[in-house]
Amino acid sequence: KAPAAGISPGSMISSIRPAASPDPSKLALIEDLLLHGNREAAANLAVEADHWGLAILIGGICGAGVYQQLAKRFADVHFAHASPLHLVSMIYSNQAETTLLRGGKTLDTTGTKGQATSSSMTKQWPRTLAALVANKPNDWERLICAFGDRIFEETGDVYAAHFAYLVGGMLPSSVTSTW
Repeated sequence: KAPAAGISPGSMISSIRPAASPDPSKLALIEDLLLHGNREAAANLAVEADHWGLAILIGGICGAGVYQQLAKRFADVHFAHASPLHLVSMIYSNQAETTLLRGGKTLDTTGTKGQATSSSMTKQWPRTLAALVANKPNDWERLICAFGDRIFEETGDVYAAHFAYLVGGMLPSSVTSTW
């Protein structure tokens, strides 16, 4: 299937890391842990054995916190930080705000001579914005406007920031005087 217009196949591949082969010898141990009701240990062993689908499936019945930890671990292992695919994974596990608003290990870095450089999330802001709009998390309008602030802070691109504000529903209004 051909990629969407404006998306180069190379940009998608660079966001994805190759998966390791699952260790089939661990399945009996995982099953034994589940038979004894030790779901979290089973989920962690499934991760160690690269049985990610099974780990996330088990994590889904362990509660929201465990599921979110597993989803984040999966995204961190398989997708480049600050990539749209990593962000979508965080959206689907209700962690978009943390990822988008400077939580986690991505985002601001310092370049040579102490100069701030922009993150890959703001460097590829159109793709990040598209990921947010197409997969609207709770409170998406606020998150998109906060992302607009971040675009401006990291890149100084007023036009890109204002485009994000418009997409997030923050329409221009007239300035009124209170004097």
